[in-house]
Amino acid sequence: PISQEKTLGVLQMTLITYFLICAGPYGLEEAIAGAGPFLSLVAIILVPFLLSFPLSLFCAEMGTIFPQTGSTIMWALDIVHGFEKFLSQPIPAFISPAQNLEYQSKIKKASKQLKIANFVVRVYSYTLAMKAVADNSMYPTLFCDYLSTMVPALELWYWRIVVAVVSFFFLGWLNFYGLDIVGWMQYVFTVVVLAPILIMVFMTFPKWDFAHLSPKIQPEEIDIGLLLSNVVWCCMGFDQSTNLLGDVRNPKRTMPISMILVVIMVVISYFVPVMSAAMIETDPAQWYSGAFAEISIKIPGCENGWLKYMLTIAGAISALSIQNASIACTSREMFTNAHCGLLPFAGWMDKLKTFKKQKHIQVDNQSSVHSESLQTDDTNNSLNADYEVMNDEDFEESGLVPWITIIVVSTLPIALMFFDFATLVTIDGFLMIFSMFLQIWFYVYARHGKFGHYSRHPPDGTTFYLHGSVWMTIAMIGTPLIVSTVLITTNGWLSVIIYLIILVAMFALWGVECLVKRCKNKGKEHQLANQREVLMTNQVYQQVESSDDVPTPQILVEKVI
Repeated sequence: PISQEKTLGVLQMTLITYFLICAGPYGLEEAIAGAGPFLSLVAIILVPFLLSFPLSLFCAEMGTIFPQTGSTIMWALDIVHGFEKFLSQPIPAFISPAQNLEYQSKIKKASKQLKIANFVVRVYSYTLAMKAVADNSMYPTLFCDYLSTMVPALELWYWRIVVAVVSFFFLGWLNFYGLDIVGWMQYVFTVVVLAPILIMVFMTFPKWDFAHLSPKIQPEEIDIGLLLSNVVWCCMGFDQSTNLLGDVRNPKRTMPISMILVVIMVVISYFVPVMSAAMIETDPAQWYSGAFAEISIKIPGCENGWLKYMLTIAGAISALSIQNASIACTSREMFTNAHCGLLPFAGWMDKLKTFKKQKHIQVDNQSSVHSESLQTDDTNNSLNADYEVMNDEDFEESGLVPWITIIVVSTLPIALMFFDFATLVTIDGFLMIFSMFLQIWFYVYARHGKFGHYSRHPPDGTTFYLHGSVWMTIAMIGTPLIVSTVLITTNGWLSVIIYLIILVAMFALWGVECLVKRCKNKGKEHQLANQREVLMTNQVYQQVESSDDVPTPQILVEKVI
C-alpha cells in the first residue's frame, strides 16, 4: 500500500463543507417570494439549527467512526458486517437441544435480515451514484443561468454543453492534484463570492428600516412549501464532506469543529444578505433566482450597475465553487462504491494515482469485494489500506487521487445538460432527501442496533461520540427524519419514476454481472478439470511406457478413469 498525506485541517475542511452547502446566499431568493422577508428570516434561523445542526453532528460522529475516503458507503456496509460476523461464529458447544433450536432460529432470522441489509446497501449505493451524477450536472446549468443576463447566448443548449465541458475539464484537472489544491482554491472562491455580498450589505446599511421586515409584508398567497423546500435545500450536504475524511488530519477534532463552524457560517451567510436586500426591495414578487443582482441597482450609489455585474459574476463563481467541492467528494464516494464491488461492471474504476510529481504511482486495488454477500474488514481502516503510510523511499510521494472516478463524475453529468435547472433540482432533491433518510436509519442502527457498530465496538474515546441514551438519538434525528419523510412524500412523480427506472436498470446490470462471473467461474472449473484429466492421462502413459505389457485402448481408458 501507498501513503496518502493528511492534507486537510479545520480551516480547509470548513471551507470545503461550506461551499458544498452554501457558497453565499445565491439561490435562496425564491424563499422570499414564497413567504415574504419576515417568515424567510425566521426559517433561515430555525432550519439550520433544527435540521443542519443535528445532521452535522451525526455526520461528524459517523465520519469519525469511519475516517476514510468514501466514508458514507461504510455507514451501510458496517451493518452488513455486523450480521456476517454473527453468522460466521461457530455453534456453541455443550448446549441443550432447546438452546440449539433457539440458536438455529436466531441464525435463520439473522440470515433473512442479512439479505434485506444487502438489498438496502445496494439501493443506497445506486442512489449515491445517481445523486453524484445529478448533483454535478446542476452547477454548470446554474453558472449559465447567472451569466445569461450578461451573455444571452448562454441560454442556448449547445453553449451550455460547451460551458459544462470547459468547467468540468478545469475543475477535474484541479482535483487531479489532490485535495490540498482543492482546499486552497476554495480560499480564492471565498473572496470572489463573498466580497460583492459584503459590499452590498455595507452599501444598504444607511437605508436600513426594520419596518420593511414587518410580518405584514407578504405575498398574496403564502407558499410555505416553497419556503421550506428552498431553505432546506440550501442547508443540506453535510454527509458529502465525510467522504474526504481519508485526507483529514485528526478527524475526531477536525470534524465536529468544522461542522459547527459551517452551521454558524450558513446562518450568517443567508440571514444578513437577505435582511439587507429586504430593506431595499420589500415586494416579494420581485424576488426570484438572481434577484440580488437586480435589487442592487436600487441601492444608492449603485444605479449604474457596477454592483449588479459583481454580484452576477459572484453568483456564477459560486456555482463553480460548489462544483469544485462536489467533484472532490463524489469522486471519492464513487471510488469506494467501486472498491467494494457495489457498482456493476465498475472494477475498472478502482484505481489511484498521483499527479503531483514526474514519478507517478499507480495503485490497482485488486482486492475489491465482488460477492453476493458484501464483505468489510473489522477495522475502521478497511478501505483506508490503500492510503496507509509506508516509510519507504520509493513511496514518499503523496497526493493519491481516484483519477478514473474524477473523470467519470466530470463526464456523465454532461449528458444531463439538456434538462433545465428546475428539472435537475427536482431530481437531485429527491435523491438527496432519500439518501439522507437512509443515512438517518444507518445512524440509529449503529448506535442501538443488535449488531450495530457500538454493540461490537463500545466507544473508547478515539472517535467523536454524542453521549446519551436512546432519547439523545431521538432528539438528534427527530427533525431530519420528519423533514425527509415529508419531502419524499410530497416530491413530484417525475423524479420518483426516473429514479425507479434507473434503479431497476442497475439491479439488472448487477444480475448480468453475476451471470457473467458465474459463467467465467464454470469455465475456469472446466478448464481445471481438463488440465487434471490431461495430467492423469500423461501419468498413465508414463506408467504404461515403463512396463513391458502392451496396453489396449480399453485398458488405457480404465486406468484414466
